[in-house]
Amino acid sequence: MNSKTSNAEDTTLLPSTSALTTTELVGRGGLLQDIEGAIGNIDTTHVFYIEGPGGIGKTRLVKHFKDNYPKLFIPKRVLVRLVDLHDIFTNTVEGLISRIQKELAEDNGEADDDCFKAYLKERLALDQARMTGQKSIDLIKQRDKMITAFFSGLRKLANYYRLVLIFDTTEKLFYRENPVIEKLGLTEERPEVLSWLVNDFFEQMPDMVVLLAGRPSLDVKKQSIKSTFTDTFARLPQIKYRYISLQGLTEAEALNYFEAVIRTAEQTGDPKDRGIAEAVQALPETFRRIAFHSLRDEGTPPRIRPILLAVVIDHLCTAGRPLELLTQSTVEEAQQLTRRQREEIKKELGLALINTLRNNAQPADRVLITLSALRLGADATLLAKIIDDNDPSHHAALDSAIIEIQKLSFVKTLSNNRIVLHDEMYTLLQPYQEEAGYSDRQRDRILAAMESHYKEQIEKIRAKIYELTTSLAAKTAEEIDELVGEEVIKTRGQLQAAILEDLHYRLRRDAQAGFQAFYRYGDEAVIEGDDILDIQLQAEVFGFLSERDPEGQKQEIDGLHRADVEADAAIRLVKLFWREDKKRQALELIYKLRTTHRDLIEAGGELAPAELDSWDGYMEGYEARYTRAQGLLQQAIASLGKISTHSIRSAAILARANNNLGYIYRIQGLTHEAIQAYRQALHYWRAARFRIGQADTLNNLSFALALIGDFEAANRHGLDALALRSEYGPRIPVGLSLSTLAQIDIKRDNLDRALRRSQLAHALFSTLNYARGIGLALTGLAETKRRLSRTMTNRQRGQSAQLLAEANDHAKEAARIFEDLMEPDPWIQALIELGCADRDWALRRCREETMLAKEEEATGQIYSVDDLVKKSEQTFKKAIEVSEGILDLNADALYNLAVLHYLKAFHLNLISPENALLYLEETLYPQIEAIILEHFRQQVGVDRGNVTLLLKSEDRNIFLMYLGRLEMLRGRIATQLFNQSENQDTAQLQAAARHYTLALAYHSHYSEKDFREMRVAREKIYESFSKLTTNQLTVVYDAVAAAEQQYDLGRSQMSKFLENNLGFITPISIESY
Repeated sequence: MNSKTSNAEDTTLLPSTSALTTTELVGRGGLLQDIEGAIGNIDTTHVFYIEGPGGIGKTRLVKHFKDNYPKLFIPKRVLVRLVDLHDIFTNTVEGLISRIQKELAEDNGEADDDCFKAYLKERLALDQARMTGQKSIDLIKQRDKMITAFFSGLRKLANYYRLVLIFDTTEKLFYRENPVIEKLGLTEERPEVLSWLVNDFFEQMPDMVVLLAGRPSLDVKKQSIKSTFTDTFARLPQIKYRYISLQGLTEAEALNYFEAVIRTAEQTGDPKDRGIAEAVQALPETFRRIAFHSLRDEGTPPRIRPILLAVVIDHLCTAGRPLELLTQSTVEEAQQLTRRQREEIKKELGLALINTLRNNAQPADRVLITLSALRLGADATLLAKIIDDNDPSHHAALDSAIIEIQKLSFVKTLSNNRIVLHDEMYTLLQPYQEEAGYSDRQRDRILAAMESHYKEQIEKIRAKIYELTTSLAAKTAEEIDELVGEEVIKTRGQLQAAILEDLHYRLRRDAQAGFQAFYRYGDEAVIEGDDILDIQLQAEVFGFLSERDPEGQKQEIDGLHRADVEADAAIRLVKLFWREDKKRQALELIYKLRTTHRDLIEAGGELAPAELDSWDGYMEGYEARYTRAQGLLQQAIASLGKISTHSIRSAAILARANNNLGYIYRIQGLTHEAIQAYRQALHYWRAARFRIGQADTLNNLSFALALIGDFEAANRHGLDALALRSEYGPRIPVGLSLSTLAQIDIKRDNLDRALRRSQLAHALFSTLNYARGIGLALTGLAETKRRLSRTMTNRQRGQSAQLLAEANDHAKEAARIFEDLMEPDPWIQALIELGCADRDWALRRCREETMLAKEEEATGQIYSVDDLVKKSEQTFKKAIEVSEGILDLNADALYNLAVLHYLKAFHLNLISPENALLYLEETLYPQIEAIILEHFRQQVGVDRGNVTLLLKSEDRNIFLMYLGRLEMLRGRIATQLFNQSENQDTAQLQAAARHYTLALAYHSHYSEKDFREMRVAREKIYESFSKLTTNQLTVVYDAVAAAEQQYDLGRSQMSKFLENNLGFITPISIESY
């Protein structure tokens, strides 16, 4: 440019706030008339797709129409509503439908109550179904019911109104697309929401008018939204479709725009606006024409985007003078500018505006500076909170400024009262903020304040959810049912909103740190079974990448590697299949990621392969391929164990791998190894601040600790898990924690508390309609009531039969549930418990026949001892049949059948001891030992009968406890034979001592803690030996010593027991008289 200047250079103003939104819509009159005509054509559906680049005036057009549509004289009232697809909650079909319904319901009187009542009911049912973790097929059915109810409500509403629905920012339909799903061939070509719009919404909507506005955009296959809509409406000829390419303003229209600003400012009556009018009025036509030609877009005839004119006026009003660069040329020179020169002027304009706002530091300018960093906008309260400098004298001015800036041409106020800048303003200002050094200072301060705000919000909401959930303990089943309704769902919705918005700003403050937060939030959603939140979180990440790199060409965006995001997205699909119980699809996808699509994983560095190994190992464990599962998990742990400084993601992957390894160990009976793996997992969960993962592992650890008898630690960890899970609402994990705590109490013989916890779990699972949980709670209730029936208090109260009848019913129902679910492990456990209930009932009836008969009359369930025994035996045999191949449960079922035969012979007098012993020694014992010793042969190379090596090996498998129980049963039989023999056969006493010695040796090698089987063993041994004479105790002592020598036990647990409980240290000779 040369040194010639226009007359505008002498224009000087006091700084003030920017240009107002014009009440007139310049250059769009013809289009508005066409839309009005479509509204008047009430028997036809019209769709307008208005497309144009940023700043061209699309949003301004639809907003102007919404606010100023004519009150047409047609048979129906006109209802115009706008849905902005920039809203993060429109990432899913459910979210978009919900937003449409809410917009249509706004200020709509009673009509909506009738029209959308069914939809709201079905929507609540869908939310409740998600809370319950129902299977995907059931969720799909409920989702379809909800969508059907929505369309029904929309058609009803169309009977009252001529509906005009506006969708703004349609390009966001592609921005949030997950390219990995398409790469793996797992979905249709289009994003879910766009697919629903073109395949469902347009086909089923009633006669109405739809306006769609957005920028030109392409999906991953370079298919444009324009061509998508063209194809769609070609097959829907009943809909009148029109595509409109919105153009910028011509020179004449641009000059008219300046005049429109003047007229608008003069009409408000505000002195500040009067100053704006005078400032713009003072700009000569030559300056206005120079601005037009200096900032216009390419093309013939020349046109300009209205947003650039607004920025010119905004700079004039904030700086108090025009942009100097626009005052230094003639109109002719401006007309000759090259495209590159015009881009430089645009850049200078944006930079000057930012510097002016920053330097003025007026309240309104501070609000705009703050909004420029808040892409999602903020309401007045939040804006004031972020900007507030703790000076009370500034509060009134700030509040006034927040109201004032909402009049501006590039400021929008959304339906939720959030204030945002025009999309193009964010695009325009972003590079200039960075060049001005703003990004490193004010922007970071603002985003840090947002991070702090959302952290506080999330903590408050979780505290409220925790309070609601922990109130379960004081509620009845009916009250629990009411609790898990709208209040919890609404509060959880608030939590999801805060999480999504927190992620949005974390990504923009520090992309890598934001991705780490995404990983935590995303995995929490997977663990909770919240697929909608997971989809929204992924959409937010891919939306960020598209925003920073629309063409998808950059491999690194603000320090975040695209390959890491895509590798995570691929593995997240494995997690989704796992959560939906689609294990076959999960294994197929894992295979695909190891073969044809291994590049996706390999590009993800060292973390992605390790995480894939972890999930592959977990899946292999479900298929009972334990050796491969263990190898994969150990490989994952080893590969990441070398990292010195962990990210949230690497720590969480290690935590998950250790947790999964703990699961593989536990189901193989390696309880101690499982405990160590779980503790290692906790170390990493805590480091990653991964609360729900920590809760899962704490629950797993508490159960494993209970198995070895460390009840204090088990209860403590179980309560910690319950507290953490309660922060996420009264969902399935809370019920599982209650069930685990009940199991701990059962094993600890704290039966009253076990009963209450089992009842709570059952009530919650019943409310959530979670069949598996109901079955688990019923099994716990059955065992609790069966054991309570034995207590002296309940026997004296005459409640034994009632408790046994209820235990029987609970176990029977649990077995039916798990048989229907085809889950063998809990089915077997329920069958074993049912067999035990009948067995205990038979024993109680035999011992207290008269009393129990009276109790049974009250229950209406009267059985003979013989009938109860037959039922018990049939049930145990069924459990043995079902458990074939499941070693631990098979051994447990066989053992319980053996106990039944012991009772039949020695307590119920149904068979002779000889027949019982024959069956036990020739059939049941060998089967049990074969199962148990097969494990040890594989694990430590110990053959059957090599007890010494077995007890000195490092293997502390739960099968040692099973061996201990078997030796205890043999010892009790030997004791019974000793007591029943006429001369009290010393050989039987010696056999009992030997078996008891081995029992305590096996038990103590498994665990030194006071687990239930150890307690039972000590009680039975004391019961067996406490009334013996000194000479008889000497026989026991000698037999114990012989066993110690034979099996190289040293001073055994049995010797210590004799000393501590019977005071028997060494034999004492007493002189005979």
